[in-house]
Amino acid sequence: MEQGHIGGGHATFAPGQDVIYTDLAPSLMYGGTTGYVAGSDTSEAHAKSEVEKAPTKQKTVLDVIHTASIYGCTSAEVEAVTGFKHQSASSSIRNMELDGKLAKTDMIRNGQHAYVTQYWASQMDPDTLLPPNPRRESYKKKYDALRSSILDVAEEMAKDHDNVGRSIFWYGRLARLLNDL
Repeated sequence: MEQGHIGGGHATFAPGQDVIYTDLAPSLMYGGTTGYVAGSDTSEAHAKSEVEKAPTKQKTVLDVIHTASIYGCTSAEVEAVTGFKHQSASSSIRNMELDGKLAKTDMIRNGQHAYVTQYWASQMDPDTLLPPNPRRESYKKKYDALRSSILDVAEEMAKDHDNVGRSIFWYGRLARLLNDL
C-alpha cells in the first residue's frame, strides 16, 4: 500500500484495487455545484440535488478510473462499469479534472480521451498528459452579450438618424458584431 494525495484529500493506494479514501471532499467546480445551465430553473434545481449525490458518484468514478491504472478510462468506459448515465459520468470526470484529482491523457478510445488519477499520472511521461479544456462561455452569455451590443448600436443609430452618410459606418459596426460570433 502507498500513501498519496488526491486533490487535497488523503488516499491509500493498492495498485489494481480500489482506492481507500479519507478526507476526500467532492469536486464542485461550478459555483459550488456539479454544473448547470445558467438561467434555467430546472437545471439549477437539478444541480442542487446532484450536490448531495456528488461524493458517492465521484468516489465511484475515481475508484473505477484508478483501477484502470495508467490506461485510464473514458467516460463511456466509466458508464459501462458503473451504469451511470453519460451526464453523470462526464460531469463527475470534468469536475474532478478541474479540481486536479484526474488528468486527461493523450490516449483516445472510441473518440474519447482516457483519464487517469493523479497517482497514475505522476508515474507517466508528462508529455502524455493534457491540460483540461478551457471552460466555455455559455451560449446564453454569448447571446445576451450580442443582443446588448446590437441594442447599443441601434440606440446610437437612432440618435444619428439625420446623418444618412453614416449608414455605412453603422452597417460596418453591426457586421463586425455578427462576425465576432
